[in-house]
Amino acid sequence: MENRSIFQLLKDQTEVLTTSGQPAGTLFFRLRVSVWFSFYDRKSAVHQALCDNVDTRTAVEEMRVLVSHSNSYIAGRKSSKLRPNRLLLESIATYLTNMLKIFGAIAGSDPIGFPVGGQTVDLESTVMPYLAVLSDFRENVRKIAREQKVTPLLQLCDVIRDDTLPELGVRLEDHEGQPTVVKLVDKETLLKEKEEKKKMEEEKKRKKEEAARKKQEQEMAKLAKMKIPPCEMFRSEPDKYSRFDETGFPTHDAEGKELSKGQAKKLRKLYEAQEKLHNEYLQMNQNGN
Repeated sequence: MENRSIFQLLKDQTEVLTTSGQPAGTLFFRLRVSVWFSFYDRKSAVHQALCDNVDTRTAVEEMRVLVSHSNSYIAGRKSSKLRPNRLLLESIATYLTNMLKIFGAIAGSDPIGFPVGGQTVDLESTVMPYLAVLSDFRENVRKIAREQKVTPLLQLCDVIRDDTLPELGVRLEDHEGQPTVVKLVDKETLLKEKEEKKKMEEEKKRKKEEAARKKQEQEMAKLAKMKIPPCEMFRSEPDKYSRFDETGFPTHDAEGKELSKGQAKKLRKLYEAQEKLHNEYLQMNQNGN
């Protein structure tokens, strides 16, 4: 009797039903009557067998029949796209677990199924095969998502690596062109690394936003400068210049002294540069930009 398989199947079904919000007391009339009575009959048969000189062979055979009926019931509900009854499944799983505890086949206090983990179990050798399957599946999904450019799938793969598995003490290390490395690491270590990575990403984001803000400020300042006609650029500096020609070019300083040829030459370069900027601004407006 494949107890481990049926227990895992029953656990999976009851967990799905619990998270989906189906109450434990789903009405029994929704069950297939034959399954419920089969459960009752098997329990009675096991009891009678044990009362008959502890006929464990017959008892185990009746339990095997119950497992078979449970599998058929779950498969039938699944094929009909209907949810199996949670209370029935929990009752069957709990009953089988208690009987196997009586027979000495199960140790521990788990209410359903065989215990997983513990000091006598090599955790890495137990879980690594499953983690390897998960890692390979994830890598194949990432490959397809890249080829098909399905960004949401890539993001989900990142969530599994960065958020889900670290909570379970599992680290996935992605290396370009190489298989993903799977490691079992102390949960606290992984959560600390996650927090440090989060801080680094936030700092990187802050610097990026700061650079973007400075760039925008520079562009706004440049735009404001471009708006100024060259004939007005020096008139806004009365503390430097007092007289101007007809184009707005300064001819005398603030004290009324005529500007030297050297000073005029430098100011002429600034004037021509502003004239070029302002013409670009006028062109932008003309083009609707």
